[in-house]
Amino acid sequence: AGAYIAASSGLLRVALGESHAGIAVLPALTALVAVLVGAAGVRNWLGTKKRDRFADISLLGVVLVCLACGIAVLVFEHDREVVRVGLGSVSKLSLVVAIACMVLTVLLVLRAALHGDARAWEMFASGMLIAPASIAVALGQLLALDIPMFYWLAACLVYVVGLMVLARTAWRRGRHFVHVARMLETNSGVDSITLLPMGAGMIQSMDKVYSASLRRSHRPVLLMVRVFNADEILKDCGDRGLNEVLLATLARMRKLTTPADIIGRYFGACLVVQISGKVSSQYLRGLGLRLAASTRRPVVPRSPPSGFEPGEPIETDVGIGICWCDELNDLSLALHEAELACEASRQFRSRAAVKLGPDESPQPVEKALGEARLKPGFLDSASAKIRKIPSQLMTQTGASAVLKNAVRKVRPRRQRDPATSVAPPSRLRASSRNRGMHHSHHR
Repeated sequence: AGAYIAASSGLLRVALGESHAGIAVLPALTALVAVLVGAAGVRNWLGTKKRDRFADISLLGVVLVCLACGIAVLVFEHDREVVRVGLGSVSKLSLVVAIACMVLTVLLVLRAALHGDARAWEMFASGMLIAPASIAVALGQLLALDIPMFYWLAACLVYVVGLMVLARTAWRRGRHFVHVARMLETNSGVDSITLLPMGAGMIQSMDKVYSASLRRSHRPVLLMVRVFNADEILKDCGDRGLNEVLLATLARMRKLTTPADIIGRYFGACLVVQISGKVSSQYLRGLGLRLAASTRRPVVPRSPPSGFEPGEPIETDVGIGICWCDELNDLSLALHEAELACEASRQFRSRAAVKLGPDESPQPVEKALGEARLKPGFLDSASAKIRKIPSQLMTQTGASAVLKNAVRKVRPRRQRDPATSVAPPSRLRASSRNRGMHHSHHR
């Protein structure tokens, strides 16, 4: 960026002299190289390859166009006389392409920021601060404009501020993200006992679903199952006994979860489940209680360890912690909240706790997600009313009445002639008796 400003503003021409070969190539070439490096850096930093396919393809197109125009500048503008003869349009085209690609890159960064990437706002602010000065210098080269000195000073000041913002965000990225990624890569792999993703493999698989749930306005759900007496089991039963307890707990968890849910081994005797998709409070309450009741049952090992008789169970102390919060944008913070809920579950009778917010204390699942505090949704209430209609009809009118009404509506009525039709004697007598009672009542 500094080389582009020096070449386009004329400072480099003054420093090197008018007779220096290739001085006319530098304005367009430095602009293209600056935009190319910026687009590649934005694609790498924001991770558009995994999150936004449209932005990724557009940034790759920006890189390819800048590269092609740079090659054209080097091929057709390697000499000053060539530019004066008439091929100067290549330089102007390169500057126009650089301006268009820079504006497109800033818009793509804005798209990534609006999709929920908080780090993209810093890059967008840097681009908006750098763009005015770059566009002014390029327009001055293209149209030979006489821009006042005041505007030049203001543009340079804003440009320096944009470079400072860019340097700060780059340092933060290297400090907070690169070193963490390297640390996770050293512990990446799959657990050899449970064959579950562990370490960086678990974080990588869960982070995609977690980010997608935040982008779709879903409340991400993390469910942690921890065996608190793992050290005692290890002392009494050895590694084989603890492995059988973990495998039995995992089998019970898989019976209650769906195949789309991601299960990983967080550490030692702690398993984590990430529920994919949107869930209701009633479903989460039932899942937590069923999972706590299932995993707390003693485990009968298939091959008894030393000191155990055949069929002798191993007692387990298991707790369930649930993090159901939409205020956390980081997966590591959500795992920490689930761990706090899991620790607090040992104080509750159901052994299942939930945290509904980072500032709220863990609560029992049956209390926090109970039926009394939660209102049913529209679909639940509508389906309940529809299910009650047949029972209400049967209780109010009776089954025989419902059947007779249905048959009467289906069977066609006979069309009778009033002149030839004769009522039966019993009905005639009943009608005359009714008329007589009617007249006596009036008398």
